[in-house]
Order: sequence, then structure tokens, then C-alpha cells
Amino acid sequence: MKILVPFDFSKSAEKALDYAIWHQRQFGGSIDVLHAISGIIATPEMPMILPDDMVINGARERLEEIIKIKRTENKLSDEAMQCQVLVGTPASSILLKEKSENYDLIIMGTHDKESLFDRILGSVSNTVVKLSNCPVLAVHSTSKADIRMEKVLFVIDDVTHINTALDHFLEYNNKVKAKTDFVHFSKGDDNIDQQAEEILKKYYTINDLSFAFELKNIFSKDPIADISQLAVEGGYDMIAMVRDNEGLFFNYFRPSFSIKAIHHTLVPALIFKAKES
Repeated sequence: MKILVPFDFSKSAEKALDYAIWHQRQFGGSIDVLHAISGIIATPEMPMILPDDMVINGARERLEEIIKIKRTENKLSDEAMQCQVLVGTPASSILLKEKSENYDLIIMGTHDKESLFDRILGSVSNTVVKLSNCPVLAVHSTSKADIRMEKVLFVIDDVTHINTALDHFLEYNNKVKAKTDFVHFSKGDDNIDQQAEEILKKYYTINDLSFAFELKNIFSKDPIADISQLAVEGGYDMIAMVRDNEGLFFNYFRPSFSIKAIHHTLVPALIFKAKES
């Protein structure tokens, strides 16, 4: 597995790096840690001022020291974990690297709350989740220090995306083999609830899945709050869901279900890309 970890020296980024090391142990492969340094825009008339060599070298030295410690603590080779400092806006730098080097998974830190500024201009994690081709695991600074993937809550928001999401998740969970509870937050439509159950059972039979699963249909007026409560009270190690493919402009002012969930659910959230229509 080829993993990309955006790193901004925050506590959530440090936790994301720990999760990346855990995944590297499970799946093998390599970890690339990326720190992006943005320029400064002084005035509308003045172009972007790029950071000088002192700033870039300082960030590189700081990052290399962290990676050196992590390699030693976890007995990783230089090839298993590498780092890079780039000049550019964080979101665009992450997405360009992801698309050019075909990563299997991005693991990144995210903040617990989403500000109005984030909604309008897009936080780094929001933008990466919306535009990345590969799955994104969003991790909070308060996520468990004792990392394990024994129990996963798979949230079904739209039944039209179930098969695509399951294809992605099956590839992941065939290795982890976490017990998986599928939850569909019902809006009171019995036909949709039954459709979700039929699709899941058929998929499970065809693919002969080796991990235990259960489907729950839960009526909810506030799915985001209920996901957060269920994830914590149920002792889940991760939630998984599929993102929608709506346009960026639409999502900045009306964030998608998955974007809301990563900010309001303190359990790590694995977001898969929906199939293009």
C-alpha cells in the first residue's frame, strides 16, 4: 500500500502519521510525508511572496527530525517512510502529488469543528476529501492512541452508492477483517430500507465475505449527531462512508454528508469516492 500523509505539525497530523504507520505494518508498502508551505499575498496589487530558503530549510529539518524519530521507534527503513517539503498551497500540493503518484490511501489530520471560513473557502481536509481519487482517512487529534481496526461502522447515506463503496471497502477490509456494522439512517421510506438490505445481502453472498456484518436501519432526524453518538457509544474504531460527486461550489455552501461527518465524529472516518456517473 502506498500512503500519503499531509503534515502540518499539528497534533492531528501527528496522530495521522501514527495511523499511517499502523497501516504500513498491516499492508506493507511505503509512507510519503508531505509538508506544503504557502506563499504570502501582501496586497491585491502585489503577487504572492514565496517563502525564503531559511523558512523552507527550517521546515525540512524539523520534518526530517520527526521522521527520523518515527523510523527509529517503529523500526522502519528509509525506503518505508520518506518526507518532502513543497512550496504551494497545501490542498493543491496534496492533490497534485496524489494524482501524479497514484497513492492507495491518504491519511490526514482534521479539525473537530468546521468554521464559516472553512465552509466558504474550503479547509484543506474538505478539499482533499472532495477531490481525491483515492480513499481518505481523516483522523482527529483525540482519536485513540491504541490503534486497532476491529470494529467498523459503515454508514450508508445513499443506496445508489452501496456497491461502489463496498468494492472499495472489501479491498481494504479483506486485510483488516474488522467486524462491520452497516447502518442506514432511514428517512421513513420502507422501500429504500428494504433495498439497502437486499443489496447488502446479495453482495455478501456473491463475494463470500470473510468478516462478520450486520445491517441496521435507524430512523433519524439528525444523522450526523446520531453517527457521532453511535460511533462513540458502540466503541467503533472507524467509520466508513462514500462521498457524493456534487460540484465544489455547491458543497462549499452546503457541505456534503461525508464532509459534515468528518468534523463532527471524533472516530477516524474513511471516505471513499463514489463511482462517476
